[in-house]
Amino acid sequence: MTNPSDYLSRHPTHSPPEAYDKSEEYVAFVTNQSLPNTISLEEIENAMKDDFQLQLLKKAFLEDYSLFWKKRELQTFKQIKQELTVYGNIILKGSQIIIPSKLQKNIIRLAHKGHQVSLKPNNW
Repeated sequence: MTNPSDYLSRHPTHSPPEAYDKSEEYVAFVTNQSLPNTISLEEIENAMKDDFQLQLLKKAFLEDYSLFWKKRELQTFKQIKQELTVYGNIILKGSQIIIPSKLQKNIIRLAHKGHQVSLKPNNW
């Protein structure tokens, strides 16, 4: 007589559930929520590809090689490296997207434009 449990251990009836990483979903959510209304994720990703400092930062973060962090270009980020997350071609500090230098002036201008106050008196 054969042991039925032996057969089932070698021939499972269904495949095991795939591991589900909620952290990936959370980072995607935070990235999309942090995105300014005036710019697309694609624009930030494209500008990121041309930003030497952020490319170096991404490489240092992903490879975690200590010599990268000694480079002059990364000194401003060295103190906050524990707060950084890389999601595709986007780098976040906490829940804020690090904007590539090419887009910073435009983002700041748009932010200030939204906060302008009219100084002219209303003529009724």
